[in-house]
Amino acid sequence: PHCAAPCHPAQRRLRAQDECRQQGGSMVACEFCWTIFGLLDAIGVPYKTVNIDAFEYAKENQGNQYRAALSSVTSINTFPQIFIDGAFVGGAADACIMWKKGELQPILEKAGLKVENFNGYDGDPFEFLPKWMSQNPQRSK
Repeated sequence: PHCAAPCHPAQRRLRAQDECRQQGGSMVACEFCWTIFGLLDAIGVPYKTVNIDAFEYAKENQGNQYRAALSSVTSINTFPQIFIDGAFVGGAADACIMWKKGELQPILEKAGLKVENFNGYDGDPFEFLPKWMSQNPQRSK
């Protein structure tokens, strides 16, 4: 994520992690974060997360600092927040919709993240949504 000066310390830390091509702000206890992890694992895309609710970010309220920094960049308060090659893509549902429309694949490929034809994955990315969302109209199953 890029920020205009002056940057909040959490924004600088996020920007410094941009050497990772795909990353996201996420939460350990978030079913929608698990959705995007499931899709990325299925298609073989490596990723890095900043789990703002993890114990490691409890010190000095770092988790909430990351949350505020992300929200200031994306204007979004929900998680996960997915960045590819430093550009904000959206959340889990956004990524699933983009995959189904064939829009996410070229973004990943341009970032150098196409691994073995995305492991040949031809499933419905909404399969990774929490089961309580089985009535989601985007889901094909």
